[in-house]
Amino acid sequence: IMCSRCLEGFFFDSAQNKCRNCIFLRRTVIFLSVAVVFLVIWLFERIFHLNDVQKLLRHNRIIFKRLWVVVAPYYNIAVPKVIWSTFQIVCSVPVSLHIYFPSPLKEIMDMAWISQVDATEMLGIPCTFAEYNGFIQRCYISGLMPLSIGIICWLIYAVRVNLVSLNKEDEVFGQHMHFTMIFIFCVVPPMTRLLATGLVCDSETIPGISFLVASPAVDCDSDMYNAFLPFAIIMFLAYFSTPLLCLGILFAKHDRIVMNDEASLELRHVLRYDPTLKPYRFLIKNYKRATWWHDIYDMYRRILLVCIIPTFFSAPVSSKASIGCVLSLLTIMISTNLKPYELEVINSLSEMCQYLIFFTYFMAVLILADFEDGLNQTDGRWSLLGSVLALALTALCLISLRPWISTVFEFRRTQQYLEARLAQLPRSGAMKYKLK
Repeated sequence: IMCSRCLEGFFFDSAQNKCRNCIFLRRTVIFLSVAVVFLVIWLFERIFHLNDVQKLLRHNRIIFKRLWVVVAPYYNIAVPKVIWSTFQIVCSVPVSLHIYFPSPLKEIMDMAWISQVDATEMLGIPCTFAEYNGFIQRCYISGLMPLSIGIICWLIYAVRVNLVSLNKEDEVFGQHMHFTMIFIFCVVPPMTRLLATGLVCDSETIPGISFLVASPAVDCDSDMYNAFLPFAIIMFLAYFSTPLLCLGILFAKHDRIVMNDEASLELRHVLRYDPTLKPYRFLIKNYKRATWWHDIYDMYRRILLVCIIPTFFSAPVSSKASIGCVLSLLTIMISTNLKPYELEVINSLSEMCQYLIFFTYFMAVLILADFEDGLNQTDGRWSLLGSVLALALTALCLISLRPWISTVFEFRRTQQYLEARLAQLPRSGAMKYKLK
């Protein structure tokens, strides 16, 4: 119908809505960097618990002591979850609303596109296999890849559980369930968006012709699309209902989550010794007992912003951006009043990220406005608007470092105070304490 397929040697970059040369070096480096960061965070959480750090302090390990002071305000698995959720929404705005952010803001958005978890692009399949360069083929591969990984995960569990002793079965189950919950949290919203775009056809723009909005080369009356449509509907409903399945699992444990032992004991501490809750710790750890459901709310918040409103609302793009602003303000009010996390520093980071989402939709409203020439450029050159918006985005991110900066300065003041008091001691006493 219309030309929307890329030539051989090119692939459709959904981050920029255009065909690009098959050079995956930059995207691969970003992917590996993010993977390494998450691996380091996981290893740090597994290895360097508070008791270990105290042992290191007693042995005068100054390097680890300073490192602990720096990371202490953000020593929480909720931090990467909040950041991941935020950029999953932020980076979907240009694609969902079909707009181009001006440079250098566009490059910043492009670097975080890994949060969209598109297996077809990550693996470079369109560049390796030319026959899989179409949108429908992309939906097949990207939609089935997470399901295949989940099946493989539980097949491995079925093998492992028969090889371990009875007292290790719960531990093995907890490991596989923990991985499944992480996978669901990261993958469900972008997969829902991808499959939803395969359900929307346009039959009004060109009289007598119905084409897929996401890929105008696809004829919605063709046999290929009619064979694809049931798959898209079933997979969309499956991904959309997955958070409800997680909610049902957690609700079945509701009494143990809310009333387990001492009510004043924080939920993150309860999970250390409760074997029935430990497999689901990724979804409920770090929250207050009353807000154990917050991750389910967060997944549907992302689905609403990245999928439902951009795809199924038949409204002008400017109206969708305005709706995004209103919903972002609503989530800001919910986050500010609810304060779902146990640690105040995580609540502050979450609120900052809500403002970042609102700021992104507000930027979209500005870009969709009728600016004068030279203010909003889309030819790749840095523009005044893009520079101002990038600086504002950077400022918002720097605000989140306030707890870390406060901790570093407090550590420095305490160190100077102790050094001053040590200097006031007699020389022999000072030497004795210094040797200790």
